[in-house]
Amino acid sequence: MIKFSMKILLLEDDKQLNNAITTYLKLKNYTVDSFFDGETVMNNLGGYDLYLLDINTPNISGLEILTYLNKITRVEKVIMISANIQVDILKQAYDNGCYDYLKKPFQIEELFFKIQRIEKEIIYKTSLKSDISLTKKELSLYTLLEKNKNSIVTYAQIELHIFDNEATSLSNIRALVKRLRKKIGKEEITTVVNIGYRL
Repeated sequence: MIKFSMKILLLEDDKQLNNAITTYLKLKNYTVDSFFDGETVMNNLGGYDLYLLDINTPNISGLEILTYLNKITRVEKVIMISANIQVDILKQAYDNGCYDYLKKPFQIEELFFKIQRIEKEIIYKTSLKSDISLTKKELSLYTLLEKNKNSIVTYAQIELHIFDNEATSLSNIRALVKRLRKKIGKEEITTVVNIGYRL
C-alpha cells in the first residue's frame, strides 16, 4: 500500500489567516511551508503536491505564480484564495491551471475538505498496485510524470520538483528513474534522449 504525505505551499499575506491555516493543517499532519509574499515563494518553488495561493499578494501575485507554474509544468493542484470575484480574474486563474477556488471569508474546514478531495485523487492515481511501496522521491517522480502523461518531463523539471531545485547529477536522476521502473514496469517510462522522460 502506497503511503502518501502531502506537502503544501501556502501563500497568504494576511498573517492571522496564514497562521490559522498553517496551524490547522499541521494538526491534520500535513507538511506546510507558509509564505507572506510572492517574491519569496518564487525563490522556493519545487517539491510540493499542492499550492494554496492568495491572488493579491505583495511583490508578485499568486496569479503570476500560477502562470509561471503552468509554463514549467501542467499544474493540476492549485487552490486560489481571494476575496476577488471578478469573472475575468477567475477565468485567467482557471485558464492557467487553477484546480479550485476559495472565496474569502471562509471556514478553514471548507479548505480542509477541498484538500482531502485532492489528496484522495493523488492517492488514487499513484496507487498502481496494492503491493507496491514507493519512496517519497519515487512517488513524487511518478506523480510528476502522471500529471504530464504523454508529454515530456525534462531533466530540469525533475530537478525542480523532485530535488527541490537543488543541483543534482544526471546520474542521480537516471538512478531514480531506474528504481521506479523496476517497481511499475520498465515499459511504463520512455526515455527521450538528452531531454527527459515520458509516461
